[in-house]
Amino acid sequence: MAGVTGLGGVFIQLSSDVKKRLQWYHDVLGVDVSAYGVNFLKPNEFTLLTFTDAEEQSVILNFTVDHLEAFVHDLRKKDVKFLTEIEEFDYGKFVRIEDVDGYPVELWEPYHENYAEMVETEIRAYVAGQLRKNVRED
Repeated sequence: MAGVTGLGGVFIQLSSDVKKRLQWYHDVLGVDVSAYGVNFLKPNEFTLLTFTDAEEQSVILNFTVDHLEAFVHDLRKKDVKFLTEIEEFDYGKFVRIEDVDGYPVELWEPYHENYAEMVETEIRAYVAGQLRKNVRED
């Protein structure tokens, strides 16, 4: 059966200097960029797209990192503005910073097994709930 195999891209339209933004993401976060944007050529273990109701539209990019404390240490040397301190949850550690245009960027060091187990449980619960909605009561 044919189906979706992953996320091919997210296209964010912002009124800002695109070249300056890409240069910041390359220089500060160390990600690969091209004329088309930020590129990840290796498979990503986790990708989550969240849709929320909000009065104002907003974008928060979330990047997974391997060692959050070490990465934060390096970012502090680059005078990056931090919006939060490191927070820890059952599924990983997070910190929010501000990009060159003042938009929030979240950095996440996932606890792989815990996160995968949590998401699989949530998916099963969602599917079970949807199935119950589709069953007719006679």
